Amino acid sequence: NLEVLRGKHTSVKTWGGDARNISFLEDDTFDFTIMFGPCYHLIGDDEKLKAINEAKRVTKKDGIIMIAYTMNEYSVLTYCMAEGRLPGILEKNGLSEDFHIQADEKELYDYVRIEDINRLNNKVGLKRITIFSPDGAADYMRTRLNQMSEETFARFIEYQKCISERPDLIGAGSHTVDVLRVIK
Repeated sequence: NLEVLRGKHTSVKTWGGDARNISFLEDDTFDFTIMFGPCYHLIGDDEKLKAINEAKRVTKKDGIIMIAYTMNEYSVLTYCMAEGRLPGILEKNGLSEDFHIQADEKELYDYVRIEDINRLNNKVGLKRITIFSPDGAADYMRTRLNQMSEETFARFIEYQKCISERPDLIGAGSHTVDVLRVIK
């Protein structure tokens, strides 16, 4: 919520709007740009590219952009399989033969894989600093986290920090954050 953020951090600049068109902001304005949300809800590469290009446009050379994504494998495992929605997804051709969710414009979310994120970055010309999964293993044990002792939970947090950037696990969490440097 923008109002909560504005209330807590008076030096943070925020705007509501459509990430695909932020023409009210000047080029090369910000050292740091955060896109937490747009790439969840923009369906397909073309829509995501519009938003990413806008973020690049308003971010200074050598500035940083953080982009959050919702991940395909987590959705297939939880939404499609564990929650029993697979038959309906298959009926509407919502899953490719290699289990990539095929969202259409009526969907609320679009799910990506690491190769999709890499393809977008290459098209826009952004250089990765790091990519990590902020939720990672926690997504698969949400109901158990509050039942852990304080000591076990503290160790779990250390574990999550330790694995959050592991390439073999990044795509398995529900979210991924790509930290990128703007090259102009």
